[in-house]
Amino acid sequence: MKIALLLGGSSMERDISISSAKQVISALRYLGHDVHTVDLSLGFLSQAQEKQILDRKIKLKPPKIRKEDESIFYEFILRDSFLKFDLIFIALHGGIGENGTIQSILEKKSLPFTGSDSNSSSLAMSKDKSKKVFLSKKILTPSWQVFADNYDLHSDIDFPVIVKPDSQGSTVGLSYVDQKSAMKDAIDLAKIFDKKVIIEKYIAGRELTVGILCDKPLSVGEIIPKRGSIFDYESKYQPGFAEEVFPANISKNLEVKIKEIAKNVHDSLGLNNYSRVDFRVDADERIWCLEANTLPGLSDSSLLPKSALAVGISFNDLCNKIISKPL
Repeated sequence: MKIALLLGGSSMERDISISSAKQVISALRYLGHDVHTVDLSLGFLSQAQEKQILDRKIKLKPPKIRKEDESIFYEFILRDSFLKFDLIFIALHGGIGENGTIQSILEKKSLPFTGSDSNSSSLAMSKDKSKKVFLSKKILTPSWQVFADNYDLHSDIDFPVIVKPDSQGSTVGLSYVDQKSAMKDAIDLAKIFDKKVIIEKYIAGRELTVGILCDKPLSVGEIIPKRGSIFDYESKYQPGFAEEVFPANISKNLEVKIKEIAKNVHDSLGLNNYSRVDFRVDADERIWCLEANTLPGLSDSSLLPKSALAVGISFNDLCNKIISKPL
């Protein structure tokens, strides 16, 4: 199969995209596919450019903010640059690569691509919108409010809370806040990344995650940060900053319930083939859904590959199953 793989771009999750792409490219080429790489910021890559970009490591902090520009990609589409490919593999994370923008462009040209469609991608990317869907389906999710400019920072807030941008991934711009004096700084940080800011009740307990593949739940995993109360950007992408246990040490009853809810979340948002759903479980074993990821990481340190491996699915097989059900 001739595959164009989209990577990089200028979102805050550029480094993560490149890390995912490196593993996926290797797997797809091993499986015999003809893979051509496209950086949304640069265009089609030469072998030398590809090697230089893929040698990047995920840094301690996300890249500096840059305005995202899909004009290069529009130009490719207008020139019909992708018509010679059998499939577009989206190895992008965050920004226009995950919020439905790129998906919408591909849909207009009837080009087959991996992941979910533009509407579902847009819905899942917005924490506010997706949480409203959860409530409509009677799926527990932490209470939240959307910050407005006239919000009274001195109003009663049930601390601790999580303050985060509405449409960012990888915990970029996210803060754990346990006192009023820290609220303004947390909101100001989140607003750097999104005009819309979510203030969400923090749920004390265990952090669990479930991969979805071929629209079915994989292994439940537990994330145990080794510093602080949250699984932040550094904990996610720096070796030794968190322990990720697959399968999670939980009861069979809890495992069945979480998988059932994860499947419900995936279906309720209209997601296609694969995703990852994140939860908090409190001391009473109530299961609180945090969010669904339409393009979960595919690097060697990512949670979806670990969730798949725990049920006997190798990384090569994972990639093969992802390309087997494109849109």
